[in-house]
Amino acid sequence: TNRDAYHTQRRFPATVPRVRLSRPPGGTALPKVLPFVPEVAVLGTGSALGLKEGYPLISYHSRSGRKLRYAELSPVDQAWKLQVVDAGGEATSLAVDSSGIVHVAYLDAFTLQLKHWKNNAGQTQIQIIDQDTGKGGMGYYNSIKVDGLGNPHVSYYYLQKPDGSIADDLKYASATGTSWAPQFIDRDAERGKYNSLAL
Repeated sequence: TNRDAYHTQRRFPATVPRVRLSRPPGGTALPKVLPFVPEVAVLGTGSALGLKEGYPLISYHSRSGRKLRYAELSPVDQAWKLQVVDAGGEATSLAVDSSGIVHVAYLDAFTLQLKHWKNNAGQTQIQIIDQDTGKGGMGYYNSIKVDGLGNPHVSYYYLQKPDGSIADDLKYASATGTSWAPQFIDRDAERGKYNSLAL
């Protein structure tokens, strides 16, 4: 099926065994090598790294059970806090806004939906950014950024048309409140891969 074929499209370099930081901005020094993240090292693919108050956050795909997972280093005890977020997560990107809210864009490679997960101090929400009918849907490669008002923006790869043919298009979506507004940016062949977004 198109879903099975899609899984063979790409494997990302997998592991994030250690995170190295010297000092959080305006804060006290961290250890030169932070604690090992065993689950990410063993299971993690498609990972994305961010910082919150100088401490690392990681979104990643667990090949065991096909789950999006999230890890953050606690500034209190410098131990990793791990959680399962949702199904999928084969490709993720992560951003932290000025209020410390974590935003993750991620692909569900089975449904070909692009989703958004928001984590506001433990209060979480999942939204579908974009989906298509029939066999259509999104592919690997997405990039998320947050503007000064806290609104997330995502660039991403549109893989397949509803009839199952390859699209290879670049799309973009922005959110205000609870709704997303997806749009095509470039519909020429092979323009949607390896995208990166800046605001």
